Amino acid sequence: MKFLLSIILSLFICLTCGSQVNIKDRLRDFQDIELEDTVRALALEDVVWEYMYINTDTAIQFALTQYDFVQRIPDKKWTAYSNNTLGACYFDKGEFNASLEHYLRSLEYYEKVQLKREIAGAKNNIAQVYLQLENYHEGKMALEEGIRICKEISDKQRLSELLLNYSFLLRELKEYEKALEQLLPLAEMPFAEKNPYFLTTVLLDIGAIYDIMNELDSALKYYEEASVSATESNDIQGLTSIYTNIGIVFNKQKKYRQALENCTRSSEMAENASGYYSKQMCFMCLSHAYEGLRDFKQALTYNKLMEDLEDSILNESNIEEVTQLRLNFDFEKKRVIDSLKFFNKEQALKMSHSRKIDKEKQKRLILIISLALSLVVLLISVYHILNKRKTNRLIVQKNEKIILQRDILEEKNKEITDSINSAYRIQKAILPTDRVVKEFLTESFILYKPKDIIAGDFYWLENVGSIILFAVADCTGHGIPGALISVVCNNALNRSVREYQLTDPGQILNKTRDIVIEEFEKSDEDVLDGMDIAFCSLDGNKLSYSGAYNPLWICRKGANEIEEIKGDKQPIGMYETNAPYTTHKTELRTGDTIYIFSDGFSDQFGGDKGKKLKSANFKKLLLSVQDRSLREQKIFIDESFENWKGELEQVDDVCVIGVKIE
Repeated sequence: MKFLLSIILSLFICLTCGSQVNIKDRLRDFQDIELEDTVRALALEDVVWEYMYINTDTAIQFALTQYDFVQRIPDKKWTAYSNNTLGACYFDKGEFNASLEHYLRSLEYYEKVQLKREIAGAKNNIAQVYLQLENYHEGKMALEEGIRICKEISDKQRLSELLLNYSFLLRELKEYEKALEQLLPLAEMPFAEKNPYFLTTVLLDIGAIYDIMNELDSALKYYEEASVSATESNDIQGLTSIYTNIGIVFNKQKKYRQALENCTRSSEMAENASGYYSKQMCFMCLSHAYEGLRDFKQALTYNKLMEDLEDSILNESNIEEVTQLRLNFDFEKKRVIDSLKFFNKEQALKMSHSRKIDKEKQKRLILIISLALSLVVLLISVYHILNKRKTNRLIVQKNEKIILQRDILEEKNKEITDSINSAYRIQKAILPTDRVVKEFLTESFILYKPKDIIAGDFYWLENVGSIILFAVADCTGHGIPGALISVVCNNALNRSVREYQLTDPGQILNKTRDIVIEEFEKSDEDVLDGMDIAFCSLDGNKLSYSGAYNPLWICRKGANEIEEIKGDKQPIGMYETNAPYTTHKTELRTGDTIYIFSDGFSDQFGGDKGKKLKSANFKKLLLSVQDRSLREQKIFIDESFENWKGELEQVDDVCVIGVKIE
């Protein structure tokens, strides 16, 4: 939502800014002391808005200069105007609390003198800040008050802007039908027809809402209308976002070639458009399109471009504060030089005027002025030296602050790492130890390779009399989210066996599902997480199995193929159907080997072409090691996985259990 809101604010600025002004000419106007103060203030206002497109920090410096300057103007509405300008500058920089403070100051004056059009504009600005701060209640109140005032004074242009922002609020509150009720009439207004930037914004937002509502044909219709409007106005930024959104819709419809065509067009335009987020969304769309076309090499390429872009954003953020210090220093230096220019100009005017009044005093005046200038130059030099020392001290203090913040960040990272390591020890504690596994499954191996420090995959073992129960589970996600889900699911398995005294695999999975759903229903939000699992019960040579997606593989002694028993196609957790899980039973013979596993091994990308390993190759790998001991099998399987993965990143947690019947 914030990305789209930024686009729309940019379009509003385009609507109001008109043609570009010459910054140098307007600065000369501001420096001309013969002009009225209000004219000079307006000149500096133009400079501020021009720098909003070039460098926000410089724009803020000029806005602060304007604020100081207008204090000399008796009419206090100029102070209100200056506060409004500062609010816009801080909003553009993302400093929303500072922006809100200045907008509220301008509103206070407008309400005092009852300037209704300005009040409505201030309410609109304040609402935009509240939307960014996700304070939707205050944002809604400000927008509704602004809309009421615009209707009262019949200001259709400002009313259109307020209604558009009101639709953003409704969409964020997921009131999509109400948002459309506000937006659809805006597209038909005469104001929209005369302002292509505004029309593009409205059509783009209508398409986005239909996209969220999964009415994809309607979304495409309005995105295409938005592209026509943006093309007419040569709105490159808007077209970049529109073609990316069209590509995302085609990806959802599995029309990957159309998605690729639009995302490629967006990528070409993104080179000439500003905004990291636009390029990120474009690269993500291209990655999904290539993945849908099964061109995994290109999919990985664009996924890597997206990650590199995120890294560059972080790198720029790290040097932002030091850069800001340098900008402040340069600007202060320029202000001193400009002050000297103003003084010299005023003194020159005085000298010329004095010569006309009394030529006889010319030498005396020249002497006095020369002495005065020398004194002023001396004072300014002293001031400059002292100010430079002060600025350097500030830079040193800021650098010390940056170092302190770096140390704090490192400490926070250490705390996070320590917390994750602590979570690893907790997760390891709930896994069966090697001693326990070997006690009940003498001829067995467990290959356990978490993607991160902690994992969503886990293995489980319990002994009930002569029955040995064991399983491999794959919880939703990996890392911290997956580990949290694994604790809930591990506890549910323990309760199903220990508390409810179940030993049949299908019945255990049924009860485990009930417990997991019961735990997640305590939340106010819909939690769709759960796990896939392969669950076995071994009593002598009698094997019972039940599964949620994950299968059981049996390699009979002397056989040259693997016998597969598939699990039910429903997870442990919330699902559209809750059918009972099936228990499969089979007789094993001495020398038979069984395997259960998560999907992390077969889903790993690698090899010469960067493709998935897949189940068929995994079966061939297991068949090739049947003449080896289980200890040797584990070593060979682990080495084969690492060789296949190569330099690529591990995509998921890996867990494989092999058991040979003695």
